[in-house]
Amino acid sequence: MQAFAQKGGFTDGFKQYFSDQAKFLSHLDDLSGANGPEAQAREEVSHGILMAGVRAVSLDLQVTYNGKVVSARDMALKQVGQMIQNNPSYFAGRFTASLGTSGTLSLPFYTSGPGGLISTFVLGMSLQTTATLGGGIRAIESGVNNPIDVISQGFYGAN
Repeated sequence: MQAFAQKGGFTDGFKQYFSDQAKFLSHLDDLSGANGPEAQAREEVSHGILMAGVRAVSLDLQVTYNGKVVSARDMALKQVGQMIQNNPSYFAGRFTASLGTSGTLSLPFYTSGPGGLISTFVLGMSLQTTATLGGGIRAIESGVNNPIDVISQGFYGAN
């Protein structure tokens, strides 16, 4: 497992959450070909790495990581845990942005009973997923190419 550098504080984590959401939307725009064939080709490669990580973690595949066969999900969880432990205020900012955004955007659903709670949960998970995938794209752009590392750094908010 790689060592993760110290990140900024609460405000940096808060801002990074939104930056990662915007990054994923930009990725989708490039992937669609809207910004030319070169951007589309670059994003197709990034998307392949990103989706390999999503598949490995979501299906909990056994993968080779640093010469050892490990559970993809366990490895990703260990990495995220280490990142949070090393940078608690950064993660608190990111988590606060996630909760605040999903809570604010789902206010209309609060009065609709159990269906409203489900809608709030789905909205929150969708926003967090968008930020995680954007962080994964950012990790790929910084040179990370191991799909497990991409997902871990995406969840946490890569540099």
